[in-house]
Amino acid sequence: MKTKCLALVSFVALVAFLTLTPRSGMAASPGVNSIHRSHLSGVRGESVVRICGLTFPGGSGCFTNPYPTSISVRTATGRYVTTIQTDSQGRFRIALRPGGYTLTPYVRVTTLPTGGVVIGLPYADPVQVVVPPRRVIPVRFTYRYGG
Repeated sequence: MKTKCLALVSFVALVAFLTLTPRSGMAASPGVNSIHRSHLSGVRGESVVRICGLTFPGGSGCFTNPYPTSISVRTATGRYVTTIQTDSQGRFRIALRPGGYTLTPYVRVTTLPTGGVVIGLPYADPVQVVVPPRRVIPVRFTYRYGG
C-alpha cells in the first residue's frame, strides 16, 4: 500500500511540475531537440492585418493590427515539417534546422459546387526563407483585403 501511495504522489508531483514549468516560447521542429540551445536556428516573427480606406485627420488611412493565425512550414523540396500557431498578438517563433523553407500562412479556401475555388479574405502571401546555422530569421506576414 505504501508503494502504491508513494507512486501516486510521485506521479502527481511530476504532472504538477510539468504543468507549472514556464515554457520558452520557442516551438521545436522535429529533430532539433538534441541541438544545444546556443546553436538553435529558426524563424521568428509576427502576423498582422493591414486595413485601409478609413481616413483620419493627419493619418494615411491605413493601420495594422495583430492577426493570430497558423502557418504551415515546408522544406524547399515541399516536405511538410510542422504547423506554427501564433499567439494572440500574432507572434511566433520556431526552431528549424538550417536550410530553405516555405512558410504559408492560413488562408480560408472554399471549393464551389462547380469545381471552382474561392480564396477568402484577408489574404497573406507565402514567404520563402533560408535559415543559416545559429541564426533566427525575422518574418512578417501582412494579411490584406484585396490588392
